[in-house]
Amino acid sequence: MSNIIKIPFINPVKYTQIGYDQLPQYLSKHMDDYPYIDAIRSYEEVVNYWQIWGSHDSIRQQLFTNIGPVQMKIMDCHGDVLLTENFQQKQEDANNPTLFRYDSDLALNPFPAGVFFSQLDFGGLYNLISEPMILSDNLSETVYIEYARKPFYENIIFADGFLPTLRIAGQIKYKEPGAKRVIYEDDPLNTEILDAKNFDSWTFQIGGVTGIPDYMIKKVSRILGCTDLRIDRRYYTVDPGGKLENETLEGYPMRGWRIDLRDKYNLSSKYFLTDDINTENPIVMIANVDSKGFIKDDAGGSFFQIIDVE
Repeated sequence: MSNIIKIPFINPVKYTQIGYDQLPQYLSKHMDDYPYIDAIRSYEEVVNYWQIWGSHDSIRQQLFTNIGPVQMKIMDCHGDVLLTENFQQKQEDANNPTLFRYDSDLALNPFPAGVFFSQLDFGGLYNLISEPMILSDNLSETVYIEYARKPFYENIIFADGFLPTLRIAGQIKYKEPGAKRVIYEDDPLNTEILDAKNFDSWTFQIGGVTGIPDYMIKKVSRILGCTDLRIDRRYYTVDPGGKLENETLEGYPMRGWRIDLRDKYNLSSKYFLTDDINTENPIVMIANVDSKGFIKDDAGGSFFQIIDVE
């Protein structure tokens, strides 16, 4: 079996092979194969990009390989090693013997502010390097995204609680109130609202004033497909008609993006609770029902099926 390293695009960190160079007849530099700075075209402005993180953030990664162990080195911009640790080996792929899942959960609070890189070593045979990242004290105009879609999605296994995160320049701005209404109109055109369900629309502005590279919006697009999508702790879902739109400047290699979102849980009240819990979670309601169809279960208890709800 040949050596395999599989890093899903939805992972928060992008890696490329150290010293990668394709055959000389192929001249284009694909964003998945080359670092962002090397893939900038000759007619575009050379603009650096550092993926931003905060000291209270965690970088959670998952990959799959048959080359172990997987060692991660965190290095500063001078190449000095700040930390060396191994990814944790998890389950083996039932369909691909010797192919294992590896996870990492890196807390960033021990590190000083500044530019850093993550370098992965696969059994001493293969080395990957991340795009440059920056640990910053200035996180204004950034959002922290937590995402999952159980049991698995985009080649990531979420079934056991794996919860990756991503910090990115952007903000959630209120767009407008919305409603779905059922209106009755009689013969003389008198009208009456029979039902109305209200909701709020938001615009997720991504990339800030400088924009982000294409590889980063590729990650965000996949993240937006998660069923559990939290942005700064609040749950959102892409609006049914939502589509990523961009603002392009000629000769500039990065772009800003936007997409419309809705609250995942459409609450009708603001809850003020004394306990430190997330009030954006769904509220469980208990209804008074007709109890019909009682039967006994094997343990002698009562089981019933709801037929009528009043």
